Amino acid sequence: MKNYILHTLLIALMLVSVSANCSGRENLSTESGYIKIWHDEAGMPHVVASTTYGAFMGYGYCLGRDRMFQLEVLRRSTEGTLAEIFGPDYIETDFLARRDRVSPTELSEGLKNCPEDFATALNAFTDGINRAIADVQAGKFLIDPAFAKAGIAPAAFSQLQILDIFAGTMAARYNDFAMELDNQHLLNSLVRKYGARTASEIFEDVVFYEDPDIYTTLGDMPFFKPGFRFVPTTDPAGSFTAPTNSPTLQNQKRNRLLKALGVPDKSGSYGAALTLQQNGEKKALLFGGPQMGYFKPSAVYGIGLHTPEFDIVGTTPVGYVFIMFAANRHIAFTSTAGVGNLVDLLNLKLNEDSPDLLTGTNCTARISRRIEKIAVKGLPKPVEREVTETDLGPVVAIEGNTYYVKHRAWSGKVVESYTAWFASTFADNLESWLAASDRNALSINWFGADCSGNIAFVHCGLGKSRRSFGDDRLPVSRPTDFISPDKRLAGSNPATGFYANWNCPPVKGYRNGDLQTNWAADQRSRFLADHIAANRDKWSLDYLVQLDKDLAFTDQRAYFFKDFLVSLISIDQLSSSEKEAFELLRGWDNLRVDRDENGFYDNKAAGLFNAFFNALYNDLLGEKLDKFAWMSASDATWTQSALLAKVLLRHSRHDYLGERDANDYVTRIYQKVFAENATDGRNLPEFAAQPMEFAAVNHIGAPTMTSVASCTPFMNRGSDIQLIELSSSGIRISGCTPPGNAATGRSADDQMRAFKEFRYAPRPLLIKDVRALRGRFMVIPGAAQ
Repeated sequence: MKNYILHTLLIALMLVSVSANCSGRENLSTESGYIKIWHDEAGMPHVVASTTYGAFMGYGYCLGRDRMFQLEVLRRSTEGTLAEIFGPDYIETDFLARRDRVSPTELSEGLKNCPEDFATALNAFTDGINRAIADVQAGKFLIDPAFAKAGIAPAAFSQLQILDIFAGTMAARYNDFAMELDNQHLLNSLVRKYGARTASEIFEDVVFYEDPDIYTTLGDMPFFKPGFRFVPTTDPAGSFTAPTNSPTLQNQKRNRLLKALGVPDKSGSYGAALTLQQNGEKKALLFGGPQMGYFKPSAVYGIGLHTPEFDIVGTTPVGYVFIMFAANRHIAFTSTAGVGNLVDLLNLKLNEDSPDLLTGTNCTARISRRIEKIAVKGLPKPVEREVTETDLGPVVAIEGNTYYVKHRAWSGKVVESYTAWFASTFADNLESWLAASDRNALSINWFGADCSGNIAFVHCGLGKSRRSFGDDRLPVSRPTDFISPDKRLAGSNPATGFYANWNCPPVKGYRNGDLQTNWAADQRSRFLADHIAANRDKWSLDYLVQLDKDLAFTDQRAYFFKDFLVSLISIDQLSSSEKEAFELLRGWDNLRVDRDENGFYDNKAAGLFNAFFNALYNDLLGEKLDKFAWMSASDATWTQSALLAKVLLRHSRHDYLGERDANDYVTRIYQKVFAENATDGRNLPEFAAQPMEFAAVNHIGAPTMTSVASCTPFMNRGSDIQLIELSSSGIRISGCTPPGNAATGRSADDQMRAFKEFRYAPRPLLIKDVRALRGRFMVIPGAAQ
């Protein structure tokens, strides 16, 4: 506790004393009684009102106009009523939503106890959405054609339904990962196939306990590590259960489909905060790219809120009351997924004497069951599915008399986390902003910067304080203690001059248990940090544009593995044509680009490396891991294949190479790939560039009933990209939200060209700049309270 107090005081002294108000006096007055809305060149509305209620009412109204059908689909996604309009394909999706949702009772209790300012904003936001619905029903503007396609009409929202959109996405999806059962079934499969000893070796290779070589945002900052009551050991024989069809494995087919639709099966975002001295002035740069999927309409929405008391401009997930990626008059902030271990699977046994009681190690849980009636389009009566719950969480799988219960750290804390995030967006200095993080139970990384050039980073959530009673990579028989932490995982103004995170751990020694396969030496945050460190003399807004380009096109597998793999190829064993292709590969800049827009990669090495890496991985590890090969597989955007290098260096626990020489083996794979692609034996073909599609679905694949937007090649970028410069002279914000900020009309896809050309529209922060906008203007009379 003393360490926490000292840490807090130090940050307070460093940040509060030098905070700067970047706004001007022109923000201190505005007319009352109505709401004015200007639209900037990118279709982002800026709401000018005299009160907080008016600002958030205007925000809700704009969102309702621009994304009405998307909001309806979001509501149905979180409540589990998609099958009612989209048919039998969504029965399972609805069942999972109902099983896993945050209970309406919890949301209702949270709303009763929430701070007054949040309650005011939520009420106004909901009123604004409903005002837009009433106006479209009255014919005051055109309704989204998607409603007619779906055969439904717009319906008003309640405040609880708006809360449920946050709870059902940020909590019950983006913070609801659990791979313990996948890991268990991997282990079971390996035991059946290879025996206990070999199974243990392979399991420890794939689902490793910790990789000390991973990049972390805060480095070696000391912290009280989330620990075990005893040292965990993996006992394959003891862990063995009867063969089963894992529900999580069944989801892999669905995840592959969603990824093909543009829905990420890996959650993520990139962010960086930089502090620099330029022309005698200290500045800060904030760079954010929330990767929440590539959809049409976008997963995020751009908005500006302006009153005499505050200005906030930025983007946020659709349906959220607060602006997640934004700047106010004093600070700017962005976020990345924290990927902390907030969810455990408990393996509890059914009590033979009491069929409604589950027992574990020193714990019991009472079962309750309910029947969910799912209305399905085209079926004469609802489909009935049984949901099994306990006071520790929902039952997600049953194997014999073993019940797997999802135990969530954030249960009961979702609304409090929501209100804390909301409060952080109004902070007038970084210390107040950091203080708000203490109330956020969800695993999120926050970046902040102020006008005096200070930067800060904090890892939120209860993952940093967990106390496990078993191996946290596998289901356990006793619940984890998720106690409130007594210390922040935070820092400010580092010696390096920057913080970077692309979903890596916050500090050395921080683990995420069952999700460890994502946190190895090849975790992509190192690329981001290396790029920033290597270009220190170029730090500027222009540099952030170049960084965005390099993030977009760099094959992350090539960055981490190409030079190593190329070094293993024996040149003297290659034919002249193979050597020519080898030199092309060795000299490739790792970029997957199509500058002439002919549909093919400019450098054939991009396609050759893709085929080479996949063939090598599949041959060396794919057969051994079989249907679990996805656990350590990588693609151009996401790397988790450090095991591949360890195997070739013979640093793995299990010997995958056997008597094969690594150089001869890699050379043979390279020659095989060359022969398969150079069908004439001499020349490589043109390799088609991977297209990028903004699919007409939402985060779970539910249709949004619009067209698809696309471009080539694929770019590994944010759903929104925002660049912010802060100094004593003010705050400059620019960004791009593809395909556009609305679902219909000109702004539905008007950002696609800017996205492809790496152009970013200015996002005005101050009222004087908003009033100078020449875009669409409208007034909502009688709306401000």
